[in-house]
Amino acid sequence: NNNFGVFSLDGRWIASPTRQAADIASLPEGISLVSIWEAESGQEVQRMAVAGDIVALAFNADGQRVAAGTASGLVQVGQIGSRRPLADLYHDGPITALAFSPDGQLAASSSQDGVVKIWKAATGEVVAQLTHPRVQELTFSPDGQQVYSISWGGLLIASNPLTGATISQYHLPSESSYFIVFSPDGRWLATGDGPVVQIWDLTTGQEVAHKTNDSGYSILSVAFSPDGRWVAYGNWFEQVRVWLWHPDDLIDQACSRLSRNLSQAEWETYFPPGMPYHQTCPNLPPGDGAEEN
Repeated sequence: NNNFGVFSLDGRWIASPTRQAADIASLPEGISLVSIWEAESGQEVQRMAVAGDIVALAFNADGQRVAAGTASGLVQVGQIGSRRPLADLYHDGPITALAFSPDGQLAASSSQDGVVKIWKAATGEVVAQLTHPRVQELTFSPDGQQVYSISWGGLLIASNPLTGATISQYHLPSESSYFIVFSPDGRWLATGDGPVVQIWDLTTGQEVAHKTNDSGYSILSVAFSPDGRWVAYGNWFEQVRVWLWHPDDLIDQACSRLSRNLSQAEWETYFPPGMPYHQTCPNLPPGDGAEEN
C-alpha cells in the first residue's frame, strides 16, 4: 500500500508516491516515483525515481532533502531542486521507518531485518547501528544526542546516534498500539489502541495524559501540532477531534474562565484523601473554607 504522503516540517512541501496510472505505466520495471508538491499552490515541482515500491518517506528539518525507503530495503536521499540522488543506503529487508537528525547531517532507518542504521545523509556512510526488531517509528531528540526507536511490542529504546549504544529502554504498557507518533520536538509520544489516545513523556516513560474518543469508534490516525500542544485524531467514520492535551495548558485554560480556586469541600471531593490543598490558579483567591497559601 503506497497510498500515503508526508509534509515537510515547515509545511511547504508534500512528498508522496506517484499514483497516476499513466505515469506508472511509463516507468521501467521495478522503478517508482516520489512526487514533491508545493502545499500552498498544489503544484508538483519535482519527481524522484527510486528502485522498488516506496513504503516510507521523510523530510529533513529544513525541508530541502527527502528520504524514500522501499520494500526492497533501499533508502535513497534526494535534494529539492536536483534530479540526482545524494545518497543510497541498503537494508536486508523492507524499510519500516525513517528520520533525520535536527541538523540534517544524520539519518536513521529501520527495516524488517531487525536493524536500525544511523548514517550520514549526504553520503549514505553508516556511522552506527543497533538491533531492534519490528521497529514502527524513529525520531531524534531535539538536541540530536539520542535517537528513539519503538517497536510494535511497545519497546522504546534511546540510543547514541554516533555509537549505537543503548542509553535507556523501557516497555510501554500499551503493547498493542495501532499507531505511534512522535511530537515534532521529540519530547512526547502518542500511542493508541481502539478508541483511546495516550501521551507519554519520552524522558521518563510515564503516561502524562490520555483521551477516549467520545464516539467510541477506533482511531485511525493522529497528529501533533507543530508546537506539540495540540493533538488531532480521526476515526474510520470521518470524524476528527482536536485535543489540548497538556495538563498545564488545561489548567491555564480553566483558570482563565474561573473567578476562584476550588473550595476545601470541592478539593476533598475531587482529590485523594491526604493530598494537601493548594491553589491551582495562583492568580485567583481560594474557595470557601480553604486557606490562602
